[in-house]
Amino acid sequence: MKEIIIKEKFDYPLDKVWEMFVDLENFPKYFKYVNKVFYNEKMSLGSVWYDFASFVVPIIVKHKTTVFEKEKTLGFEVYIPFRGFVKERVNFTQKGDSTEIDGNLVFDFGNPIFSFLFDKLFEKRMKESIDGAISKFKRENSA
Repeated sequence: MKEIIIKEKFDYPLDKVWEMFVDLENFPKYFKYVNKVFYNEKMSLGSVWYDFASFVVPIIVKHKTTVFEKEKTLGFEVYIPFRGFVKERVNFTQKGDSTEIDGNLVFDFGNPIFSFLFDKLFEKRMKESIDGAISKFKRENSA
């Protein structure tokens, strides 16, 4: 199992940063390798959606929102075919006019051979996607 740590400060109010992470339309807009998102309802506790992404190979994967405390904590699980998973958790904290996020993403491809083949590539692309999304959000929302 691998882990990616996320810590970032935004010079924006909490509600604006929260929307970046919960509006499913933002995923293909901000997160590199996420090509399309399929959903029937807004993100909420227990909601399910799918994305077509190419972090390793092009694939459609299922997501389920497992933690949803508005403007506080967000978490979801991603089901990778053949027993793999990704668990993502992000905490949001308002600090004056700024918002800080901290979280983690753990993943396991569920198979030692798949892990050997794909862990480094997935980790690299996931970090690139997260960093890119944060940078793009900040550029688009700067005054």
